[in-house]
Amino acid sequence: MIKELKLTNWKSFAEATLYIDPLTILIGSNASGKSNALDALLFLSRVSRGIAIFPAIAGDLNLPALRGGIEWVCRKPEKQFGLAVLIDDETTRQEYRYSLAVQVNSTKAEVVQEELILLHYGPRSKTPKKIKLLHTRADEANSPAIPTYYFTGTQGRGKHVDLARSQLILTQTETLHNAQPDVQYGARKALL
Repeated sequence: MIKELKLTNWKSFAEATLYIDPLTILIGSNASGKSNALDALLFLSRVSRGIAIFPAIAGDLNLPALRGGIEWVCRKPEKQFGLAVLIDDETTRQEYRYSLAVQVNSTKAEVVQEELILLHYGPRSKTPKKIKLLHTRADEANSPAIPTYYFTGTQGRGKHVDLARSQLILTQTETLHNAQPDVQYGARKALL
């Protein structure tokens, strides 16, 4: 279950955090951002099902565009937005923090940074042990493919794989046959 949604330069939000409980009600005056927060969840739902980032925003023949389309997905004058979610794994003492940064223009929308972190809580610990299951590096954001690093259980950056920028790294992780079981499990939990 999603416990928290962070929005950065998403539509009308410069920076905001929405805390989500099993029953969450959004209340506010007209034009206060309620629909924009829901659009963030709709966007995440679309891209987690394997829809490419640009049509998830701008729509296509089978999918309506998000309100405002590609032109209004970023808070003006920005050209990049970020979304992050905290996901609770009810079966274990673990959570997953997933974050995504997307660069947009009138003809494309691409991943510039993506990260999935496992937060494991010990039996008596309130501070989690953090394991970076997958990540991209911001200093490599200009290459045609996105260099992605996967957790291998050893020290260092991790296993390097070049992936497409037009889709979530998470959805592309499902097709990697030699990824660690922890990475595959975490990606599945984040995609639910």
